[in-house]
Amino acid sequence: MKKKIKIGYIGLGRRGLAVLQNCIADMKDVEVHTICDTYEPVLEKTNNILLEKGCKKAIETVNYHDVLNNPEIDAV
Repeated sequence: MKKKIKIGYIGLGRRGLAVLQNCIADMKDVEVHTICDTYEPVLEKTNNILLEKGCKKAIETVNYHDVLNNPEIDAV
């Protein structure tokens, strides 16, 4: 059994970012592996939040296919 579930997160608008910041980033058994949004400045903001919470920096992409086609990701 895996120690952490690797997730890909698509859509980091107002709600998406709030859920990531207030819920997902605090889960000890979840790793945010890849983040995706078409608005690039939010990707940097999201990684800053992850780092502040003690999480690893996530891979950034603007193409959701990168998330869906990545075999390392367990959930989207």
